[in-house]
Amino acid sequence: MRGLNAIVCDVLSFAREIRPRSELVPIVDLFERAVDANLPALDAANVDVVFDDSLEEGDCVAVDRDLIHQALVNLIRNAVEAMAAGAPPCRDGALTLAARREDDHFILIVRDTGPGIAEADVDRIFNPFFTTRNTGTGLGLAIVHRIVDAHGGSISVYNDDGAVFEIRIPSHDAEKEHGSAS
Repeated sequence: MRGLNAIVCDVLSFAREIRPRSELVPIVDLFERAVDANLPALDAANVDVVFDDSLEEGDCVAVDRDLIHQALVNLIRNAVEAMAAGAPPCRDGALTLAARREDDHFILIVRDTGPGIAEADVDRIFNPFFTTRNTGTGLGLAIVHRIVDAHGGSISVYNDDGAVFEIRIPSHDAEKEHGSAS
């Protein structure tokens, strides 16, 4: 029954209209809350979480706290599952969370030490119902994409000793200049 419940929740989450209610949120808080939500899986898979030194306590981004939380939880869960699967070249089971400012955007980075994403799948992983796993709906990354898009941002993925997801969100300075903050 739990599996069916998860499928229904994924489909409803994907189908609903997304209207972010932006507020200034410390990036560290976003990462810590998403890690806390994934603690049982992180512990079970023996994955270490590393907060990159470039992440500063005062860095804030204007986002819908709950929506970005959902996106980060999905990315972290996927990373843990990839590393727990133990497919080569998994090495040390480390999840690195980082952020940097680039022009008028913040880049939120979720990096794992899993096997990475097959090059043939990189362009398709954000498509609804696309999955390489035996379980799941294939909606997790599609939901992440919709959430990021609703914030006026973008998401990309590449391989670098594991998978690296980068969420690009306009900084609150850029939103003020363009009048798009809610």
